[in-house]
Amino acid sequence: MPAAVGATLYVWSQKEILPADIGVAARTRLSMTGVDTGEYQMGRVLPEEQQTAVDVVLRVASEGQVPVEQVDLGEERHILGRREAHQKGWAEFPVLVAPDGTTLVGSAAFSEQAVSEVLARRGSPLR
Repeated sequence: MPAAVGATLYVWSQKEILPADIGVAARTRLSMTGVDTGEYQMGRVLPEEQQTAVDVVLRVASEGQVPVEQVDLGEERHILGRREAHQKGWAEFPVLVAPDGTTLVGSAAFSEQAVSEVLARRGSPLR
């Protein structure tokens, strides 16, 4: 059986400030006003619609044994990736790119069937 060719999933996380003494389940979004650094910590989180789409991709990829690389363009180290996303006209995230260049853009496009079709595509990357 040939090795599966993977896809790339681009997401764009946002900064979130959380009280340092609570768990993830109890997190509350806070404004930057009046935040004391000793009581709060900074983290990155995906907006809910992106997280839902990511969950679909990871579930379908796991079932089909297709490797998926997740790239968070919200992280500072991805400056070139943000430029490339802008040049490609990606205004909504997440974006799933199959090895043959087929893409799903924006969380509304991420139905289980659409993700299955994209992950099933084979081909060489367009790079």
